[in-house]
Amino acid sequence: MMRSVMCVVAVLGWWLGGVGWADGPPERWAMPEPVRTVVVTQTMVIPAGTEVDFGYTRLVPARSLGDGSQREAQRPVMVLMKGASVRRLIIGRPGADGIHCRGKNVLRDVWFEDVGEDAVTVEGADVRWIGGGARRAEDKIVQMNHAGPFRGENLFFQDFTTGVRGNGNAAFRRTPFRVILRDVGARRGQCLVRFSNPPARAELRGLYLKEMARVGRADGGSRIVWRDRKEEGG
Repeated sequence: MMRSVMCVVAVLGWWLGGVGWADGPPERWAMPEPVRTVVVTQTMVIPAGTEVDFGYTRLVPARSLGDGSQREAQRPVMVLMKGASVRRLIIGRPGADGIHCRGKNVLRDVWFEDVGEDAVTVEGADVRWIGGGARRAEDKIVQMNHAGPFRGENLFFQDFTTGVRGNGNAAFRRTPFRVILRDVGARRGQCLVRFSNPPARAELRGLYLKEMARVGRADGGSRIVWRDRKEEGG
C-alpha cells in the first residue's frame, strides 16, 4: 500500500513547495464584493453548452433548498448540464448543496462565502474550477461522485475540513478518481485532498499553505503526488 503526502505544515508563515511566503495570499485571492444579491428558491439549471456570466451576483439559497448543515439530500443551488459554464458568481450562506457539475464544465471566478453540504459536486468527466475559492466548510469543499478528472487552478480555501474528497461509499470503492490542483492556497484546513480507494490519484503543484494539519490523506493504495518537492530540488 502506498501512502503519500501525509506531511504536517508549520503554522508560522506561508509555504510554497518549501519556500516561505511571509506576506500572505495575494490580492487575487480576495473574495470580491457582490454587486447584487438574489434569493434562489429552486435549483437553477444551466443548459448544456451554455456559458453564463453572473457579473458577481451573490445567489443566496432559500431554506427550501437546504439549511447549510451536513444533513444529506439538500438540493443544489445550481446544476450545470454537460458543457455548461459559469463565471463571476458568488454563492452565499447557507450554501445548501452548492453547484452540481454533470461534465465538461468550467467554473471561472466562482466563490462560496459559507459552504453548506458541499460547494462543488463532480458528477461527470472533465470539471474545471479556475479562479475563486471557498470558506467555512464544515466538511468537504469538492465532492467527487465521478472519476473526473477534476482540475482546480488558482483557488483559495479557508476554514475547512477537506478540500477535495473522493466518495468513500462502497459503490465508489473501485472508482479511479483523478484530481489535479495547481496554484492553490489553503488556510486552516484539516486535509487538502483525501482518498480511500486504490485507483484514485491526485497531482498537486504550487501549494500555498498555512495552518494546515496535512496536505493529503491517501488510504487503501491511492496516491497523492506533490510535484513541487521534486522541482524545488532542481
